[in-house]
Amino acid sequence: MLSVPGYATKQPFGYVDVFDYKLADGSGRVPVATTRLETMLGDTALAVHPDDVRFSRLIGKFVEHPFFKNRVIPIIADSKHVDPNEGTGVVKVSPGHSAVDFEIAEGGMKLKVINVLANDGSLKDCGEFSGLPRFVARQELVERLTEKGLYRGRFSVGEATEFLATVAPISLPICSRSGDIIEPLLREQWFIDTRTMAAAASEAVDAGVLRISPRFHEATWHDWLAPERHRDWCISRQVWWGHRMPAYRIPLELKDRCPSIPSTKAAHLTNLISTTSEWVVARDLEEARRLIAGRCNCNVTEVPLNLERDTDVLDTWFSSALLPFTTFGWPQEDPELTRSYPLDLMETGQDILFFWVARMVMLGVHLTGRVPFKHVFLHGLICDANGRKMSKSKGNTIDPLKLIDGVGNLKSHQLGHDGGVVSLGADALRASLLATDFSRPAIAYAEENALDYRRFANKIWQTMRFLTSEMTRTGVSVDLKRHSIEDMWVRLLQQKTAGVSILDDWILLHAAQLARQFNASYESLCSGDSSGEGLHNCIIDFRYWWTEELCSVYLEVVKQRLRKNCSSQDLDVFVACCLCGLRLLHPLMPHLSETLWQSLLRTERSILLEAFPQVPIAQDNLDFSESHFVKESLNTVSRIKSWRVLLGLGKTYKGDIGVSGLPTDSRQQEAVRELCSALANLQQIDSETMQLTSIPCGAGISLTFQSKDVNFDEAEKILRSRLSSQIKKADALKSKRKDGDQGCNLSRSETSRLTAIEHQISELDSQLQILLQGLKRDI
Repeated sequence: MLSVPGYATKQPFGYVDVFDYKLADGSGRVPVATTRLETMLGDTALAVHPDDVRFSRLIGKFVEHPFFKNRVIPIIADSKHVDPNEGTGVVKVSPGHSAVDFEIAEGGMKLKVINVLANDGSLKDCGEFSGLPRFVARQELVERLTEKGLYRGRFSVGEATEFLATVAPISLPICSRSGDIIEPLLREQWFIDTRTMAAAASEAVDAGVLRISPRFHEATWHDWLAPERHRDWCISRQVWWGHRMPAYRIPLELKDRCPSIPSTKAAHLTNLISTTSEWVVARDLEEARRLIAGRCNCNVTEVPLNLERDTDVLDTWFSSALLPFTTFGWPQEDPELTRSYPLDLMETGQDILFFWVARMVMLGVHLTGRVPFKHVFLHGLICDANGRKMSKSKGNTIDPLKLIDGVGNLKSHQLGHDGGVVSLGADALRASLLATDFSRPAIAYAEENALDYRRFANKIWQTMRFLTSEMTRTGVSVDLKRHSIEDMWVRLLQQKTAGVSILDDWILLHAAQLARQFNASYESLCSGDSSGEGLHNCIIDFRYWWTEELCSVYLEVVKQRLRKNCSSQDLDVFVACCLCGLRLLHPLMPHLSETLWQSLLRTERSILLEAFPQVPIAQDNLDFSESHFVKESLNTVSRIKSWRVLLGLGKTYKGDIGVSGLPTDSRQQEAVRELCSALANLQQIDSETMQLTSIPCGAGISLTFQSKDVNFDEAEKILRSRLSSQIKKADALKSKRKDGDQGCNLSRSETSRLTAIEHQISELDSQLQILLQGLKRDI
């Protein structure tokens, strides 16, 4: 039972009414089942399957309509739409109120189409039932059919009887705005014959004139545009908002003078539609009057000024399909149209490949002779955080303007204040979307994604703020030639300049690799090669490089150098990396990178005019040994810091502490010394001379300290507690994975978390073994 607007009581749904039609020759009855009993007043045929032994003998016979004595209804054969094993095996055909029935009616027999529903939901032209609301009429029909001995009963969907097979459940269309039940009605519509256009659009892809990326969408493209699948395009809509249909009806008093208007219409559509020949399509009223005058062989002054214009509006997809060339002045011969059309790239969602992209191509080829764009790039459907399609009815939509301007759905505690959602900015929104794998069919997205990249943008801002301050203090000014990553790559790395620090090599190498990675990604996007480097991976790698390598490591080393020397040369590599980073960042965060670029260079010249980083890097000829050394050294420093915290040897510790066992190579030794000093605030110390305790931390390097200042029992207790906690987390996830066959398999994020936990368990266990086997035994 559902509440329906306009009815005092709830209305029942989810059932079928079964009634009989009497054969016109009096030889029997034919049972029919329907979920919308009132539409039987518009029945113009009964359809049966030609192989159904129960009813095939009735094909070609007629039945009497119980409420219209002069209406006899034919029984026809239809193997496409009739399933003998569903319902009674007989389908009532109401072409005016069902798209499927209309398709049957438009077949070989051209059945009569009758509309029994008025716009307000009441019945019309139905004799004694005229004027009744549809659901009132439904119940009235039950009573009247019962009186006539034709009603068999009302049965639930799924219920079967001796004359009724199981009826499959149906969906009930409900208007999201009014809550009313939606009924299909026959309406006059404007159509475009797109058979030739569709063939041309399909051929454009085959000929390589138009490329679609990812390429697997080409199969969908050809499938939709195939002749056997394609239909004429209905371009009219019965709504108030939109471009009004540019169609004007020929006045009644001039129709007799217009030879192109037929005197009769198709009999089965009588009084339901007009014909196209009764209208003219024109840009404005004056053109319409001239066209009517020409067709009716009269003077334009004889055509009334108040011509009737169709109240329908154009389909939104039709209006927007004209956009690529109307914006450049079409249909006039505008120089801008020649210069800018077609576009190079069209980027949009894969869900509107047919609704918009295909129609833009069809109209573009038909009206201009050229495709509107050379390359179509399709991304997946943007869904909510749970992977559900966004919709107004679900209330899970995200308005990008609200994310940019500061009105959204984030909770106040997530932002650390009570003022709602702060402005996240267009750059954060843009970068967070680009950081997703947009080749996937569905992309889960939440407001937190943009918030996360706003934090990253703030990190970049603070980095550049430090750089500007230090450049002012040291008197350094930017030289785009000397501080270009391309120039430094040649001078410092390829020419092996003497005295270059390993850490300088390391950060420059990673910057160069990022530039190569981004260029490969953009080339893949342009070529449509889905197997190439993904842009989302580049963005993730860029963020890691900026935050974890450039800022967390190299910037701290630069600060250490500046405290010692205060030399402008100590900033050169850092400046080059920041400039390279801003150029790499510009397509992702254009506003932020533009502001920082002009501020750093003290210029109004746009970063958009600068070349994208192009480092001459041959992957096969690179020496990664120094990069691997730095990675191993950073892991060592991380273990040193972990031990210091565990053993209570933090920054406030005043005893003897340092590192020992540094490499013998002078460049490697200097790199380790800089990392330990900048990241762990530790200097090199001689453990043998000072008789100190050492803990191996990897790469032959040890943390050296005075054991008398450490409570090893407390350290063991802390380690065991941490280890136990991590093991419990891992066991919980493993147990969930074992139950995967019951629908509880691990998600991608859970798999990554399990991997991280297992790594942490390994590190904790290693620390515990060192503590038990080495340190405590020596005490």
